[in-house]
Amino acid sequence: MEPRPSLIQDQDVYSLTQQGNAELHEAGTSLSPAELEILVLIDGHATVAQVVNSLPGMDPEVARGTLGKLLASGRIGLAREVHSDAIDATGLFGISVPAGVFGGATAEHRSEADTTVSSLKQKGYYVRIARRAAAERRPKAGGKYKVLIVEDDPDLAKMLRTYLALEEFVARVAASRDEIIAAFREPPVPDLVLLDVTLPDADGFDVLARMRQHPALKAVPVIMLTAKATRESVLKGLLAGADGYVTKPFEVEALMQTVRAVLGLTGEAGGIHEVRPDLFGAEHNEMSADYRERLAARLQRIEHLLHELAAGTAPAGQLGELHRELHTVAGSADMFGLPAVAQAARAVEALLDPYRKEGTMPGPQAWAQLKEHVEALKRAAQPH
Repeated sequence: MEPRPSLIQDQDVYSLTQQGNAELHEAGTSLSPAELEILVLIDGHATVAQVVNSLPGMDPEVARGTLGKLLASGRIGLAREVHSDAIDATGLFGISVPAGVFGGATAEHRSEADTTVSSLKQKGYYVRIARRAAAERRPKAGGKYKVLIVEDDPDLAKMLRTYLALEEFVARVAASRDEIIAAFREPPVPDLVLLDVTLPDADGFDVLARMRQHPALKAVPVIMLTAKATRESVLKGLLAGADGYVTKPFEVEALMQTVRAVLGLTGEAGGIHEVRPDLFGAEHNEMSADYRERLAARLQRIEHLLHELAAGTAPAGQLGELHRELHTVAGSADMFGLPAVAQAARAVEALLDPYRKEGTMPGPQAWAQLKEHVEALKRAAQPH
């Protein structure tokens, strides 16, 4: 029996049920335009009054009656009663990270970090499985494992997505704070997160720490995938609860071993994995060609930003943007067969690091040195 409109109270808050979510994501629907218009406004936060007020072209009583129909058909339900695979991640970045999350390293942590940095110097990458699954983790939604890639470099994100697809994983990509929240709110919950550290408007270590405080996300396995290869960075990842830590550049098979171990799909113990030959040569070559085209545009942005900052025509806050662009190149160029470019980018990044950390601006001599290094970076990127 259809509920009377009077049962729809202004202070009530409704959420989509699984049936309602399906209506929005499937190609076809049996709903009327008015029902669809209201359905997209149901988010588990807005009250009935707020939903109705956001529909100026619809009579309020018609809107409440339509809500009643959606309730009767099982497409929506009171937020406090609906159990859905969707996560309320809206407040993820509002979660307070307890003091000491990134401190208080034990002797074991310090030893692990020291071993990590030593192995990085020898091999150029490191894999640390902090909490290898005791048993195989089954996909939460059945079928294939769902992986969320948090990476703002589109070329690297594309490469990761391609490799994961070849391994029968389904991957989504998020590159910013808003996209991370949207990805977590879209069901199903990911089975694994590959998390970069340096993002345009967020810090990966902070995202990890907040995930570990979120009731619906705290158990999601996370592998840090980053060019941050210092002892301090490795310690932060371990202390915040990372399940794995992989540095860029990495070999694809080393990463996949980490993914399989974290998901409990292999009996291998944690530690440093020997790398097998690259199994994806053809796909890698095709993506490397695309990367070279985009690299030229990125280097132009770097040069333009550097000259504006040196001339004082760009705000000092853009120093962080310049550092992020260089960090992206340093972390991805090796992956696409350009080690000299990665090395040159890291050299500029190292010169810039002290000023970024101290919040100061380089002087004339330092700007001249930075410009020389950027010219070297451009030369390294030229086809030979």
